[in-house]
Amino acid sequence: MLWERFAGLLGLDPAKYETDIPHYGNFSLGYPETEFLRRVNENLDGEFPWLAYASRVKDDLAVNTLSARSGRGSIPLPKQDQDWVRDKAEGYISALTERGYDVVGDLAELRPAEPRGDEPATADELTPSDAQIAEIATESAVALLKHPAGSRRMLGRKPPPPPRAVKLRHTVMRLSEKYAPVMAARRTLWKVRAKIGR
Repeated sequence: MLWERFAGLLGLDPAKYETDIPHYGNFSLGYPETEFLRRVNENLDGEFPWLAYASRVKDDLAVNTLSARSGRGSIPLPKQDQDWVRDKAEGYISALTERGYDVVGDLAELRPAEPRGDEPATADELTPSDAQIAEIATESAVALLKHPAGSRRMLGRKPPPPPRAVKLRHTVMRLSEKYAPVMAARRTLWKVRAKIGR
């Protein structure tokens, strides 16, 4: 539906374009898994090289391990914030309507879904216990040991790269921050590596 709306906005025929193609899909984490990952990042203290972080933390831990845990679900909006969200949505709908923008789609879709009724009263009630975090840590360690990509990396670690390779990596990182095509090439490489498990 989103593609059809976008194509219509540009004056394109959506049926003429192939949409059933492989993609590097988004992933989501439950609140306990997110908190666990936050603590991991906090302990890494920014000293983990970015390329290693992308492979080991983002791909192996977050995408392939934490997002695959059973029982995870969407993070509910606490009751204390629901009125604020509804008011903001109505404000956006009113402003867009009054200003007469050409909107593709239905502005009513900006309204949040009706509450289920079992949401926590405050965000503090969502905070996972230490026991939950310990359970996630144990399951994650076991999963990483069983995961082919993670196991190869953990059991077959390569020696530290020579200084020239490190310097090249830093140069590529600086260029990718400055030039969009370089960043696009890096992202393509990450996608390929994720698919082949390296």
